[in-house]
Amino acid sequence: VLIPYAGLQATLMVSMAGCAVLIFVFLASRFGRWRTAFLVLACLFIGVAACVAGGARGILAALFHPAASQVETIFNKPSPYGTISVTRQGGVHSLFVNKRIMCVDHRPWATEKMIAETVLSHIPDHAHVLNIGLGCGTTAHAVASGENVDALDIVDINPVIVDAYDTVFDPLFKLRQDKRVGIHVADGAHVLRTHMIDRQKTPSYDAIIIDIEEVNII
Repeated sequence: VLIPYAGLQATLMVSMAGCAVLIFVFLASRFGRWRTAFLVLACLFIGVAACVAGGARGILAALFHPAASQVETIFNKPSPYGTISVTRQGGVHSLFVNKRIMCVDHRPWATEKMIAETVLSHIPDHAHVLNIGLGCGTTAHAVASGENVDALDIVDINPVIVDAYDTVFDPLFKLRQDKRVGIHVADGAHVLRTHMIDRQKTPSYDAIIIDIEEVNII
């Protein structure tokens, strides 16, 4: 529920905070206040130590590899669905919609890898796949790597997302060079209702992936 409104990272933080509260309540009811307080302080100490260690790594990176620690905005354009931007830090590119991170290009996130693996394990040979939502292209690239995929149609309602992909991410994923892959600016809901892309009839898809989390598009 929170992901479309707050983004993935904020949702994870809220979930972790909620779990911490539940654990505290459970421990307090089971072990009493003093023992619970000790356990909470121990957890806080571990958390602070982890943050300090992470901060130390960041400071060392900034001192010895200043270029790698700098964040540079290399793409920033308004769109019908909010501002689309791409940042670069140490060779890693991140895509943002309305300042909320959507994806990175250095490796597929766990969910994107899981989506691709699930699709590839359930589709037949010579499969046709529809991917609604382009983003960085990580999910589509992972699906296109499957030997049982004969055709992959990617649709995204936001033309600026497609522009950002072509400008920044396609040199890495090279979906435009894959003859099996078509990238289209289109409304995924319209494609599902009409079975039409660019006024042409779509094939019968063996799998349909909906990989969207931005509230202005959902």
